[in-house]
Amino acid sequence: MANIINKGIQCVIRAHGNGLKIGSTYTATLYINAKYEEFRASSNSVAVDYGDGYSGLCIFVFTPEQTASLKAGNEVKLEIFDTDTLENMYFDDKYAIIRATSLKS
Repeated sequence: MANIINKGIQCVIRAHGNGLKIGSTYTATLYINAKYEEFRASSNSVAVDYGDGYSGLCIFVFTPEQTASLKAGNEVKLEIFDTDTLENMYFDDKYAIIRATSLKS
């Protein structure tokens, strides 16, 4: 696991591949455990042409407030799915670790 998400800082996740249908809306969700909705963040993106004519590109933006809701010190899972059909497109059960930051609000 090489990814780190800083708690309270904007996070951008870029996904691309021929599994992402151009023009379709996808949801990316970061979570620690499916049972705990309070430690979950989601972002939507419409797939655009990646530049090769058949692959889609989604850019998921998680706000500082969303990453602040994730629990520091935990690994988060990443799930990307088609928002309309709810078909699971991608899953990584050890996507990133949540790191506390020294920023004060």
